Amino acid sequence: MVGSYHRRGFTLVELLVVISIITILAGLLLPALQKAMESARTIACSNNQRQCYLAILTYADDNEGNIITYHKNSWGTNTFWTIFVNGTQGDCIGGGYVNGDCYIGDKRAMLCQKNPMYSQELSVGGKLGSNPSSYGYGFYNRVGAFSARTSSTKPFDIYYMFNRITNGGEFPMLADSVFVKSTGMWSMAQFNSTGTPEGVVYLPHNGMANITYFDGHVGSASPVTLNGGAANIKAFRDEDGGWISLP
Repeated sequence: MVGSYHRRGFTLVELLVVISIITILAGLLLPALQKAMESARTIACSNNQRQCYLAILTYADDNEGNIITYHKNSWGTNTFWTIFVNGTQGDCIGGGYVNGDCYIGDKRAMLCQKNPMYSQELSVGGKLGSNPSSYGYGFYNRVGAFSARTSSTKPFDIYYMFNRITNGGEFPMLADSVFVKSTGMWSMAQFNSTGTPEGVVYLPHNGMANITYFDGHVGSASPVTLNGGAANIKAFRDEDGGWISLP
């Protein structure tokens, strides 16, 4: 019959060739896709820290230039900076604590998506930053020329005085941080230079941590960078929880 033809299907060899080509293309594209996704998470984390910085700065502006980073009450309960800027507690340094203004609209901005406690953080309600819900970016807990402790005994506050900071572009304020215990890695809303007994800088972004400095700029930094200069940080945890110690 004129115009008639027999439609032939793919042979096994042709199917295998097509599958091989798709596999090769996927292998080429997947690393690029993973790199793009990691870059997006790093940027999102940087934006989160920037929001936190603005919230802290506004809080300090309303409180004579000071920000409480850590409070321990008479019973030994810890409270961190996060709870003061999210409106759960506020008021004066060394005094009573009442419901304060909310300086940050979305608590998800207080923690990196790559933090191991991110999913649980979303379920803790208004207790963000209060023990045991100490979820949030770590605030550098270091008493020095521009920070102070109100008392040597409980209750006490540790707070920073913004008007005394002269090297804000070199000194870290916030960082990705974790606290490691027998049940795994937990978020920790403060860290110190040695990681003992508090939180420690966490390196979830290809071996680097996002850092917010006191002058407001945010960037990724390696352990070597953070080990020198004004930061002087000596302890870190990698993405798998491994301990990194520098002299």
